Order: sequence, then C-alpha cells, then structure tokens
Amino acid sequence: MAFASPTAAFTAADSVAFIGEVWSDLVLMPNFPNACASNFFTDLSSYASDGGDIIHVPNIYTNTFTASTQSTQGNGVVDQSPTSVDVTLTINTHVYVAWIIGDLEMVQMFKKYAINEKYIQVAKEVLIAALEVSLFGLWSNLSTNVVGDTATVLTDNEIVQAIEKLDSLNYDVMNKAAFFFHPLTQTKQGDVKSFLIDLNAEMPTRANVVSIYYDAERLNKKTLETVMR
Repeated sequence: MAFASPTAAFTAADSVAFIGEVWSDLVLMPNFPNACASNFFTDLSSYASDGGDIIHVPNIYTNTFTASTQSTQGNGVVDQSPTSVDVTLTINTHVYVAWIIGDLEMVQMFKKYAINEKYIQVAKEVLIAALEVSLFGLWSNLSTNVVGDTATVLTDNEIVQAIEKLDSLNYDVMNKAAFFFHPLTQTKQGDVKSFLIDLNAEMPTRANVVSIYYDAERLNKKTLETVMR
C-alpha cells in the first residue's frame, strides 16, 4: 500500500525505546613524547630500594694522579694522594599520580574497558614526562664547560666548540656523547639540520656522522684525527 502524502510516519522520538547507543571497544589515549634524556642518564634508584634519602658516589675523577719522572737511579719515589670527592644525590621529592574510583562506579563501568589498566598506562607516561623535564632542567646547574646558551639560536660553530670541549676533557665523544636538539633546530638551521639528519639516519656508528661534519681539520684536534682514521 502506498501513501500519497504520509502525515504520521515514525520519527526518532516515536522509536526512542528501540534505538540503542553503541559503546565501541576503543579508548582515546593521550599522546606523550618519547623518553629521551632518561636514556642517557645513570639511574641510581636501585640503590635506594631498601631505604635511604642520600646516595653517595665516590669520585676519583675530579682529582687524579699525574705522571712522575725519574732521571737518576736510586732517587726516592714520590707518592701521591689526590683528594677524593663525595658526590651525593639527595632524594627529597616524591612525584606521583593518584586517582580514586568508588566501588559503585567500578561496578557500573563496562568491564571491557579495564579502566584502571588504562589509567596506569597514562600515569606511567605522565611520570616519565615529569622525569624528562627534571633531567633537562639540570642544565641550569652547569657553571663550567658551558658552550652557548639557551637564549640564542644554536650555531654550527657551537657544535664544533662543544665537541672540542668534550674531547679536551677526555670524554668518548664518538660513542658516548648525546646530542639533544629542539625540533625547530632539526628542521630549519642549515648545517646543523644536515648534521641532525645524518645523525638520525641508519649509520654504523655515531663516529661516522661526527667525522663527516666535524672532521679533524676543522676541530684541529690530533686525538680526534686518530680516532676517526
């Protein structure tokens, strides 16, 4: 049967008792940056697992031995006693994320969402991000061996100076140095941009990247020249 001009067709309001709502299995999770600094810092947390608020790390790096010479046989040996340094890490801040879901609400929520597990994942990422901020904030404690500053744009020459500085202090620049750059630096700054592109590429060693852009001639360092060759 056909109606020329229906006047009482069912509407959504008429059928409300039969129209259901669908809850997907998906949960939209927040995005977080990948951990960066924490991969290059020494984690001492295991030393405090049994308690304690100060971790001591003996330092025989600051004051070390020097080579002695002897041109006359029989002369007395000159001994040395460089002063050790007690480096301490004080544990005085508790960083946490907390939430409460009442029993009634837990009973009412769909079990398929495993909401506590989801919140645990988010809390983990929040704490990692907080750790990253704390680690990168340590730069303000640096008072020696500083090249450039955070108020001016990074230059190619400052990278050269930084590598020279690390090498002069006998750091393993080629295999253990870490370079941290803001995304804008990676996308906009000439020679620095080229350096970063190859630094992130799949190359055998970081030494290859450093040697391509900052070779021994530019750095004028005999030790680096030996390592690179």
